[in-house]
Amino acid sequence: MDFDLSHYLFIGYEMVTVLVPFLLALALRARAQREEGNSLTVFRGMFLLLFGCYICGVFYFTGVSTIYDLFYYGLEIRGEQLNLIPFSHKVDVTDYLLNILLLMPLGFFLPVLWRCFRRFWRTLLAGFGFSLFIELSQLLNVRYTDVDDLIMNTLGAVLGYVCGIAFLQLIPVKKQAASGREAFFYIGVMFLGRFLLYNPMGLAKMLYGF
Repeated sequence: MDFDLSHYLFIGYEMVTVLVPFLLALALRARAQREEGNSLTVFRGMFLLLFGCYICGVFYFTGVSTIYDLFYYGLEIRGEQLNLIPFSHKVDVTDYLLNILLLMPLGFFLPVLWRCFRRFWRTLLAGFGFSLFIELSQLLNVRYTDVDDLIMNTLGAVLGYVCGIAFLQLIPVKKQAASGREAFFYIGVMFLGRFLLYNPMGLAKMLYGF
């Protein structure tokens, strides 16, 4: 099998635009907590790093839009990009399962890292909102936006929440952040990094000269 260096360059480029802003935000947050006498624990730091890598993976697999998509595709929303009627087409079990699995880690991480998400409805809304954000973002880069994906993603977040609560029963986490605003802050920083810095067409032009 041939080694395609350009493929890994694109993946590495995307990871840098997402993870570097996240690591900077994490470092600044850890420094602020340390000055407050509330140092970041090894357990929490490890889980936050896993959370950041997971969000990076979600952005990669779902192909959320960037500012450069607006230049390439414009703001036109095409009818064939949308499906707003639940379960109106042939059931694809594999696709449904993948969409459930996609957001299960989110439902797991939220209650483990942030105490406020131990309330079921907050994790439910967070999963729904995150999925909706991804689906709406895909309208800008001519990807398919499907209400079925939204439903399955939300179900995945709920199942992940159940796993997270079970995990907390087995391994109680003594030090959790009370507010969930930190979670949205990290997600927002990672999205903005990718949205503003990831230009695959620009890299393609540099590599292939077109």
